[in-house]
Amino acid sequence: MAAGAGQWRAVGRGRPARRPSARGGEHHKLRNAVAYALAAFEEIPKFIPAGEDAVPESAFTSEAGRARYRREPRKFERGILEMNVRRARAVLAGIDEVGGRPGGASSGR
Repeated sequence: MAAGAGQWRAVGRGRPARRPSARGGEHHKLRNAVAYALAAFEEIPKFIPAGEDAVPESAFTSEAGRARYRREPRKFERGILEMNVRRARAVLAGIDEVGGRPGGASSGR
């Protein structure tokens, strides 16, 4: 069974959502996790039908996903989803800025 919107949200929320406070060398350890979260958050809006503003309940394929939707349906609205993507991109950019990417500022290249 393909992952539903609820599973992608769980994947995304399980990763760092803020720029880490550690200096230099520690950032690279979180980069992959943040990139993974971003990829998950980018999947969720794909479940929104054309002309709609939220993921419909029918897009949830697991009981856990449906339960998550029933608890927090607003988390699956287009505006919230776009905010999650922007936030994850900003965190990733911040990590790269201080050298979290291999070959970045902290590597001396």
